[in-house]
Amino acid sequence: LMEPAVERLAAALAHVEIHPPRVPVLSNVDALAHDEPAEIRALLIEQVVNPVRWEDSMRHLLADYGVEKCYSSFRCSRSTQRYGRISDATQLSGAAVTSA
Repeated sequence: LMEPAVERLAAALAHVEIHPPRVPVLSNVDALAHDEPAEIRALLIEQVVNPVRWEDSMRHLLADYGVEKCYSSFRCSRSTQRYGRISDATQLSGAAVTSA
């Protein structure tokens, strides 16, 4: 379904200068942090046709970066529920997910 968008995104990103990030940026493709611009570009293209590994990304942030509070650009009860399964002691966006 999204395969036609891959070529268009690749063409658009070919003209975008990507700098190494100042903070860890996790990819939706593999839930790992990447800092090489060429790798980031390739992963941005790959994520169009690959599943989002949101839970894996959140687990990685909590385990490896000591994240205590997360912010989301949207509020969704499903995200809050999923996040609650990952961490009982961390907050997500405006909805607190804390231990009972």
